[in-house]
Amino acid sequence: MVLGDQYRYHVDATLACIPFFTCGGIALLQGPPGAGVDDIRGAVYWTPASTDLNRTVAFSITTSADLCGDRARQSWNVTVVAPPLAVVFFTGSGAQSGMSSVPTNSDIVATFSRPVQPGTVTATSFLVSQTATGTPVIGTIAFHSEFSVGFVPSAPLLPSTSYTATITSSITDTDGNALATPGSWSFTTAPLPDTTPPAVAAVSPPQGGSCAPIDGLVRATFSESITLPTANPFSVVDSGSNSVAGVFSPLVLGSPPAQLVFSPNAVLNPGSSYTVTISNSVRDVVGNQMPSSFQWTFATTPGGVGTWSPISMVGAPLVSAQSSEIVWTGDEMIVWGRAGADTVVAGRYRPGSDSWSSMSSVGSPSARDGHVMLWTGDRMLVWGGWRQTGQERNDGGRYDPATDTWTAISTAGAPLGARLSAAVWTGTEMLVFGGLRGGAAINSHNGRYNPAMNTWSPISAAGAPQVRFGHTAIWTGGKMVVWGGNLGSFLYCTGGFGGICTNTGAAYDPSTNTWTSISAAGAPSPRQGHSAIWTGSRMIVWGGRNGDLLLNDGGIYDPSTDSWLPLSGTCAPSERYEHPAVWTGAEMLIAGSGRPFTGGIYDPATDMWRHLSLSNAPPGVFYEKVVWTGTQALIWAGQPQSYRYQP
Repeated sequence: MVLGDQYRYHVDATLACIPFFTCGGIALLQGPPGAGVDDIRGAVYWTPASTDLNRTVAFSITTSADLCGDRARQSWNVTVVAPPLAVVFFTGSGAQSGMSSVPTNSDIVATFSRPVQPGTVTATSFLVSQTATGTPVIGTIAFHSEFSVGFVPSAPLLPSTSYTATITSSITDTDGNALATPGSWSFTTAPLPDTTPPAVAAVSPPQGGSCAPIDGLVRATFSESITLPTANPFSVVDSGSNSVAGVFSPLVLGSPPAQLVFSPNAVLNPGSSYTVTISNSVRDVVGNQMPSSFQWTFATTPGGVGTWSPISMVGAPLVSAQSSEIVWTGDEMIVWGRAGADTVVAGRYRPGSDSWSSMSSVGSPSARDGHVMLWTGDRMLVWGGWRQTGQERNDGGRYDPATDTWTAISTAGAPLGARLSAAVWTGTEMLVFGGLRGGAAINSHNGRYNPAMNTWSPISAAGAPQVRFGHTAIWTGGKMVVWGGNLGSFLYCTGGFGGICTNTGAAYDPSTNTWTSISAAGAPSPRQGHSAIWTGSRMIVWGGRNGDLLLNDGGIYDPSTDSWLPLSGTCAPSERYEHPAVWTGAEMLIAGSGRPFTGGIYDPATDMWRHLSLSNAPPGVFYEKVVWTGTQALIWAGQPQSYRYQP
């Protein structure tokens, strides 16, 4: 028998009477220590010890007397031999079968089932070669123990390379027994270790820039992902060596980051120079440290264009900018929205006289915010939105400022109520698309309203863009272009189920009730809360956010060629979202949203930005609304003060 196995000998049933189990069983007369009998199964068993190797032992048994009084005897000998030599490929301290990323300085270990005869393990019986080419590896043999043998390469193995180790049958154990079954196994070495330290690849504001926004972020983009530093690596000082207080964070939450931002605690000084230093404490994800600090300089915008003046707030509605919308009628700005839990607040402002007048509330829609509000040329349309209780609305009203009267908008055939929808006026109809209802974007909030007939008709769903909110819609004169937004169920894009921003869109032709997708090639990155204006021939998209990332870039879409053009970022305003934008007839005006109040004017003819004047600028709130009168911008910031801007 083989050492390591249990010996079992089943007694021939003819040695006992029939039936066997009525005869009293078996008795062991002679046997080695540890041997025994199994009466139930009629067997003798024994497990030899290592000291029994190569030993012959004697067994002798007798049965109990049968019914006739007779007994049977049997004797035999058993010799214990060594098991066949075998190699266990999956053990050892070096490269193991199937392993990847094996260090290039590893030895290759084979562990055997029995002590190995040293002289039989040589470079011809333990071989290592490249799997693909068969190129042999030069090396030596090293015994880790009498059971374990290593092949030690004379030089480091090649990185990212597959190798095969082979054991031949010429290897024997110390008793001269040859390897029963030769074999081989493969492994792959690790790539070269990363010893390249991170470096600063790009910065914002740019090196030597002279028009950085005073409320902007200081950004550094690294050549690779880094470990988030435990201490602030930024040092920002002005030309007088005064330190700027602030905090640092990854540009986008998540790990590992490749961009860090520094957010000053207060706005920077206009027309001032600053020096930014990033310390060499920054390390990449494997621990390589920046060899030295990185430094650059920039200057903030020295001022801006245009003039600011406050508008009279005597008689102005007591409502916030966030809870109200505005339209320009041609000679008045109308404000309408919700204050408190359920109070309609509205007012009409005439810039010519810098005065406010009240509006009738008789027959007006119920209090709400997040609604759409449009001017048709002679009436104001209010529709949708939600009440503070969380109930979305699918009703609204038409307001005639000439008679100061309201007329209800029919709900027959109207889309489901929603907030944060986008709507355009075509000249004869209001087109409504998308929105947020019950915490998610919905596809049933699309419709066409004809105020002359006071009727709704559906917008085709065939080819329509994916449901969304936080998107924009503009009217080209013949089509409604919908772009961007949040495809999910959370107010801000967070990824996963919470919401995913998109940079897709489509154009809707009401004359044929058809949709056509627009190109995404060269489009701005996905976003929501951005602005979009129509120049008369092109749509300009700017700003917004994607999750935690606030944006201050954009693009220009040309529907005649279905193509996007880049938009310069030089001297652009700081990052922002939910900001207002208007077209002046020649330029795009960005005003707000944030603290302090900043903005910019973009000229698509020259692809250049100018900052708005900071002198006497509003203090800044969120969700400001802006209308263009033809000569100036009216900024509705709610109470306690709103402003006008003259470019």
